[in-house]
Amino acid sequence: MDIAIDTNIIIRDLWLRSQATRLLLDYIYRTDSRLLVGEIVIKEAEAYFKRLIEQNLFSIENRSTQCEQEFSSGIA
Repeated sequence: MDIAIDTNIIIRDLWLRSQATRLLLDYIYRTDSRLLVGEIVIKEAEAYFKRLIEQNLFSIENRSTQCEQEFSSGIA
């Protein structure tokens, strides 16, 4: 049997470590099934994580700037 997964599955469990994912992978192994991941799913997941990294980097840069300003003004 072929089992296809959606982008949401990857986004919710990037490292594939949740109990639900383990059960799915175990089922695939035991039934000699195949896990299908479409190219569009991979592209969507890549785009999502790229946005997430960019948002986190932006937050870090903003906090770094705030710390520098506080330190230079003597507030810290």
